[in-house]
Amino acid sequence: MPEAIPEAGARTEESDNVPSRAELIARASQAEQKSHAKSELIAKLTHEMRNPLNAIVGFAEIMQQAHFGRLGDLRYEAYAGEIRINAEELLSLVNDLLDLAQIEAGQLRLDFDGLALSSLVEDCVRLLRPEAMKNGVSLETSIPEALPAVFADARSLKQVLINLLSNAVKFTAEGGRITVSADADEHGAVTLRVTDTGIGMNHGEVQLALQPFGQIPGPVSRGRHGAGLGLPVAKALAEANNAEFHIDSVPARGTTIELTFPPAVAS
Repeated sequence: MPEAIPEAGARTEESDNVPSRAELIARASQAEQKSHAKSELIAKLTHEMRNPLNAIVGFAEIMQQAHFGRLGDLRYEAYAGEIRINAEELLSLVNDLLDLAQIEAGQLRLDFDGLALSSLVEDCVRLLRPEAMKNGVSLETSIPEALPAVFADARSLKQVLINLLSNAVKFTAEGGRITVSADADEHGAVTLRVTDTGIGMNHGEVQLALQPFGQIPGPVSRGRHGAGLGLPVAKALAEANNAEFHIDSVPARGTTIELTFPPAVAS
């Protein structure tokens, strides 16, 4: 027998299960509201966590340096040092989470201004050079004096560079080299580069490293601390500053990360 043909306007069982356009829009709106609320909650929680963590770091530093007299046993001084190191790592994680949550919630406050990359880069390199020297890694800069200023937010751009340099120091073996360089093309675009001779990554590992909490398995991450937020936060903050973020990495040869400020932003 031929199949019965539904009358015009009649609803079939399949059509009953298909959501209407209005229902799809409502679902999308609810999902967006939930995501926004989650980001706001994370931002509030991480903001509240920073004050006690700063206090822990401060008191551990006072104990470690024995401002009010010796602790009586060298082991206590070592414990105070461990408290400080772990609290600083946790504080760094909290700050990365706060930045990421504020970006997702649209609450990141940026103060754009014309910035000279040379001084900003030197400030960041000065912070990371002791760690690089301890690991036997050279950390150098090559920023032309005549380089145009970039229009960006100083605090977040420093955070980007510190995250990138921290990763480079962490994943570059003794005797390796890290270079921070910059140039401008004929159209006025300014590119800032962080290049290292570290272990490098293949394409799949790069994609994983750019995911929040993405941890590359195996020897790449063995013995190295981190929550997998450095690169995702750096990329998000760079893009919030209107810069393109690009990674070129080769296993066993090293990594170059570029931030490119287009002519409309560079000045």
